Amino acid sequence: MALVDSVDTSSTDARERLLASARDEIVRRGILGLRVADVAANAHYSVSVIYRHFGDRDSLLAADLGHMYDATLERRRA
Repeated sequence: MALVDSVDTSSTDARERLLASARDEIVRRGILGLRVADVAANAHYSVSVIYRHFGDRDSLLAADLGHMYDATLERRRA
């Protein structure tokens, strides 16, 4: 599948796909092993899309950890 750079990369779907890819990479390699290039490739986006959505690796990581924390709270409330 070709990498996407500009087609509908501003969507919530793109952000969610990137976060899911980051989550998979964290599970596979750990926080220190998280690489933006791997996250982008696994989500089928170019690296520039990650920087457009999150700014940098640390912001991507913070967003994903926040997402995981929110999901954990939701499960505990259920």
